[in-house]
Amino acid sequence: MIRKVIEELNGDELKITIHTEVRDFIINPTIILNDKDIIKIASKNYKVSRIISRPKNAVGNSIRSGIKQIGTWVVQIELETKKKNSIETPSKKEEEPQLKTKTKEKEETTIPTPPPRPRRRRPSTKKASTSRSIRDKMKNISNKTKESS
Repeated sequence: MIRKVIEELNGDELKITIHTEVRDFIINPTIILNDKDIIKIASKNYKVSRIISRPKNAVGNSIRSGIKQIGTWVVQIELETKKKNSIETPSKKEEEPQLKTKTKEKEETTIPTPPPRPRRRRPSTKKASTSRSIRDKMKNISNKTKESS
């Protein structure tokens, strides 16, 4: 459904532009993006604090009136700050003996598909024509004209 996501970072604001694809068939469900979906997309890479702005129209995969295929959201993110004064000391961990485990590799089993069956010809339900063909009729007409001349 989502074709392209463009993320632009300006300070603590993240501008997300989403392009969606129009659904091909009526059987496909109509999906409309909401703020929860945008937060889910943005939270993969950033920590979202709030949504600043959203598009005026609904954004989704339909071409009904009021639903657009492109929308832009602006969200505020929390920037991570690292303390420069703190020095990280590596902690001493007791080394645990690693147990050797045997792992069985799963063999991929594929079920062979049978070849397609040849199509059987059904017996013809058409009856033989009782009338003569056009070629025979034309031949008789030409013969009559030859005889009469």
